[in-house]
Amino acid sequence: MWDSLAEINSVRPIDMDEYHSRPDHRILEAVGKREDDIVIYGARGKFSRHVTLMLIRAIAETNTTKRKVHLISTPRPDKDFDDRIKPYMDFVYQHYIDLINAKERDLENIPRDTAWVLYLAGYKFAKPGEGDRDYALKCDLYGMVIPSLIFTHHQENCDIVVMGSYNGLKKTTVDKPSKDHEPLQPLPENHYGQSIMNKERVIHAILSGREHKNPSRAVILRGGYYTDSSTYGGFETEILNIINHKAIDLSEKAYFNLLSHRDAAIATILSVKLASEDVSTFNLSGHLVDVQKEAYRISEEIRKYDSYSDVELKFTGKPGDTHLLADGSALEGLLGKPLDTVADIIHAHVYWIMNSGYLRGIKHKIGENI
Repeated sequence: MWDSLAEINSVRPIDMDEYHSRPDHRILEAVGKREDDIVIYGARGKFSRHVTLMLIRAIAETNTTKRKVHLISTPRPDKDFDDRIKPYMDFVYQHYIDLINAKERDLENIPRDTAWVLYLAGYKFAKPGEGDRDYALKCDLYGMVIPSLIFTHHQENCDIVVMGSYNGLKKTTVDKPSKDHEPLQPLPENHYGQSIMNKERVIHAILSGREHKNPSRAVILRGGYYTDSSTYGGFETEILNIINHKAIDLSEKAYFNLLSHRDAAIATILSVKLASEDVSTFNLSGHLVDVQKEAYRISEEIRKYDSYSDVELKFTGKPGDTHLLADGSALEGLLGKPLDTVADIIHAHVYWIMNSGYLRGIKHKIGENI
């Protein structure tokens, strides 16, 4: 088994899933000490599936299986995910709920005071063929209606970790990325940013300042861009441009934040200890990537393959003055630094693409306010 992301020499999704959902010693310690039941909303998403699998694996490895883990996800087939969790069905319970149309009665089988809630549901990208109006409507639902339903259901006796986003922050210079306390200020046309801002407001309205015997505590993680180093996010654009002899346009993307799925999953799980009654907020942003600098590293990796030994690196455009960047140092100071370096991510992503690994073929919009 591979000890690091850079050692993976496979293009099988199951191998990437194994690595990105592998708990480290911090996760095993935290899960072993805390034997609460767990509820996970959005349990099967492209990123959140690795959070779910990591938690389940940690529970099994620490033999704390007397608890129950409730997984809430959209009612659609996902055989790969179902196969991954099949060995753990003695303590895992799946609930198929269409959150877009959900009512309070749909949550009646979800325990209210389960003690540990991960809210990972969201709506980032428009579906193929979805018009702007329908996309905006769904963003509104995920920004206001759905969080109102969920956080009202869990407003007492819970520690809640919420995956948000720093999409909607004002762009900054490279030397002054946004801190945790900076307000989200998305433009009206930035539907996803508006959704994230509204979600934060709903959480504060429901959980902050309410008088309960034992009010729930929460932490919001303003996530950046996460990559599974294969099919989702990362350096796909730069790698494909280089191997297809196209220039990398620095005017489109010159700096961005990036974190591997494994590191983002570890931070998400560990953040439960940061939940507070006044709802704390932290940037989960990861590495600050200099595209021009890392493009040289990417080209060096590509040149290791015989057919591309003489590939040329070309640039066009000039970097803008400001970029969508967030400072995640406060969270790293509390939880620890990422395990996967930028070099590790590049090596794994180049290997995946150069060996014909499956690509989703979507525009990931890394570094953009969307």
